[in-house]
Amino acid sequence: MIVVDNNSEDETTAVAREKGATVVHEPVRGVARARNTEARYAESDVLVFVDADVIMPPKLLDMIHAAMSDPACVGGAVHVDYRPQRLFMRLYLRAWQLLARLTRMAQGATQFCRQSATVRWASLRNGDCILYPGVGMFVLIRPAQTRESYL
Repeated sequence: MIVVDNNSEDETTAVAREKGATVVHEPVRGVARARNTEARYAESDVLVFVDADVIMPPKLLDMIHAAMSDPACVGGAVHVDYRPQRLFMRLYLRAWQLLARLTRMAQGATQFCRQSATVRWASLRNGDCILYPGVGMFVLIRPAQTRESYL
């Protein structure tokens, strides 16, 4: 497991090391930079990006494994069960969920993809493969003969 410390101010880094994770520092803040840093250090072909404030259901990695067992699946996203108290935030998040469904956009606090696909996409974009938070990789660059999985 790789944890990217993106200048966190809490105990994330210490907890990650205590639990046996490899911690990599990315000084430039931003989700895309953190995910790209993780992709550079990963040795596995399947990359799973989980935001630090997400609680994963026990079977989630099994579900991702099942989806990625299909060679045509290059990645996907997991629907996150947000439960904000404020009405504005509930409406805002519902609008994002609707947009995601209408555009088949893989967005959310948990995404997964094949590292080999990110390398292929990077070569298509002159080495500038950015794992955008939510939008980019699965919407802007979708090679033929692939599919995404939405869990």
